[in-house]
Amino acid sequence: MIIVIAPITLRNYCAGHEFVLIQGQSGINLYLGLNPHIDTIYDKRAGLVWDKWMLEPIRLNILGVNEQSRYWIGKAMAIVSNEPVLFLKHIFRNILLIFSRFEMSVDKDILYNRNFAPFIFSLPGFWLIGPLGICGAILGLKNRRDLGLHYAFLIGIFLSLVPFQTSSRYRLLFAAFLLMFAAFAIVEFGKMAAGRNRKGIFSFIVILLLAIGIVDLDIPGVKSKEYSRTHLNLAEVYLREAETLKALDETRQYLRLYPDDPEAYKMLGDIYMNTKDLSRAERAYQKALDLEPDYFCAANNIGVIKAMRNDTAGACRYFKRAVAIYPFYDEALRNLKRCEGY
Repeated sequence: MIIVIAPITLRNYCAGHEFVLIQGQSGINLYLGLNPHIDTIYDKRAGLVWDKWMLEPIRLNILGVNEQSRYWIGKAMAIVSNEPVLFLKHIFRNILLIFSRFEMSVDKDILYNRNFAPFIFSLPGFWLIGPLGICGAILGLKNRRDLGLHYAFLIGIFLSLVPFQTSSRYRLLFAAFLLMFAAFAIVEFGKMAAGRNRKGIFSFIVILLLAIGIVDLDIPGVKSKEYSRTHLNLAEVYLREAETLKALDETRQYLRLYPDDPEAYKMLGDIYMNTKDLSRAERAYQKALDLEPDYFCAANNIGVIKAMRNDTAGACRYFKRAVAIYPFYDEALRNLKRCEGY
């Protein structure tokens, strides 16, 4: 294990001059996982929301990666000690989420995105792997000596999930080990059927039905399908493929649903920048900045447009604003350096 992790730790030290074991986001992930006031299925997504969390310790002059991680761990522990009952309810919900077949996320809705990948859509989901895996894990207890290592990994991954985020990719490794137990369950059922073991078959069916009940539990806020965010995801994909009309259509569809979302206006600005429509791009970025004054990306992009129009003073003003919001924003720092060098 040390041999595997050491190169990553060394690389982290060379890049940031801090000994960071693997990655420096353990603290904030623990805070998000333990915080009953944040639904990590819906509230956490890449982009503006995540960036604002990243800015919080920086504004308190907590700049080191390890210091920032300790800051978030401290906030997480404060929640545990100040709201123990709410915390325990939240942990119980996390456990249910680990075994739930539903994968709902405003940011990346896995079930919805399967519509764009027919092959993936044809593969069995957690609705099948979950119950069979639970069934296999229970049936395998009689062979626990032979399967000891499998159980150790499964339990270890499960315990590592509970205090952190439990949806989507975060439980992927857990599902992979559960898949092995699902295969074991199928093999065991085949043996029972071949041996006409009626008692064993009956027990198998009872366990499987109970497992299906667990996996299909109605967890508040999880079954509801919220596909609106997918419009922005598709707009981003279409923009990368230079299909600006489709990107524009998806963004407008989203804005009809959420007319005050600054990220949508930032996307609109990116599309207009791609078509060289600087006036509309600037208005879109400005709207995003008006809705979210800390949107440093929008501020930087307005500065870029100002620079393209040879408005050096205006460009510098917006680059400085972006850097003031996020002092480590490399793109804005480079732009400001070039702007001040004119």
